[in-house]
Amino acid sequence: MRAGGMKLKSRQDIAVPCEDVFARLTDFAAFERRAISRGASVRRLDEPPVSGAGAEWEVRFRLRGRERVLHLILAECDAPSRLAFTGISRGFNFESTAELIPLSRQDTRMAVVLDAKARSLAGRMALRSLSLVRGATQRRFDTAVARFAQEIAAGF
Repeated sequence: MRAGGMKLKSRQDIAVPCEDVFARLTDFAAFERRAISRGASVRRLDEPPVSGAGAEWEVRFRLRGRERVLHLILAECDAPSRLAFTGISRGFNFESTAELIPLSRQDTRMAVVLDAKARSLAGRMALRSLSLVRGATQRRFDTAVARFAQEIAAGF
């Protein structure tokens, strides 16, 4: 862990062609519906809605008993191989990338990186506590990415 930050990486192979994985990853309306069905509030900030880089959302959700607000921006959209998001919340800045590598005509490797940096003392303390259980944090991240890959393979 770097001072005030944490980077997690995971990769999963998906038995779906690269172009189809990219199409599913960029179906933002489906992601919005899924977040809302899980209790989040989602609001598009870009007017009119942008389908590529520059798309913005405000996402409100409850985590550990408190309401959280995340400002999410699609920073890069390079079809069919890369998506990059930046996010800002009260205590953290996030950068997340998804790289898609075609392994064959029917298989794709998805490499996901999440880089979180603290914006406040509370954020630094939260990241420090996660770094103390780095192995468990990495396993939870790997499990979440694997579950997400299964959902992509299933078409959501």
